Amino acid sequence: NFKAGKGVNTTPVEQQRLPKWKKELWTLAKKLITLIDPDFAAGEYVVNYACMNQPDQYVKKHTDSEDISYQYALNLGDYKGAYTRCFDENENVLGEFDYHRRICKMDGRLPHEVIQTDFEGVRYTLVWFKVYDHRKTEPDPVFRHPGFV
Repeated sequence: NFKAGKGVNTTPVEQQRLPKWKKELWTLAKKLITLIDPDFAAGEYVVNYACMNQPDQYVKKHTDSEDISYQYALNLGDYKGAYTRCFDENENVLGEFDYHRRICKMDGRLPHEVIQTDFEGVRYTLVWFKVYDHRKTEPDPVFRHPGFV
């Protein structure tokens, strides 16, 4: 496996020592990704949880260089004025997405950033991504068509 030794914890979340709320959130996130993409859910993946609640918060343009596949993202909460801008390898904008209560499929290996325009409220984000999957011997092809599923 090409990501072996990268610090990936493959112990099932249910068996880890975590607060109850984290296990409950993980269980809900697992159910949701299984409905959206059963094949993605069948392998190992990470769920990142984040909260944006200040008008000066943002995520600078970056790539997720350790990813081995595309990712899914969902925003929840009561907010306005924040979206994700996705780019291709040549820095051309592929689109701008506000995935509030919608699932966006994108590839974090391509540049992306979170932009604010008169942000107000609280924005919760869940991102499902892969840095390891025991079934893979090489990364998936880059997914160049971000959009809603």
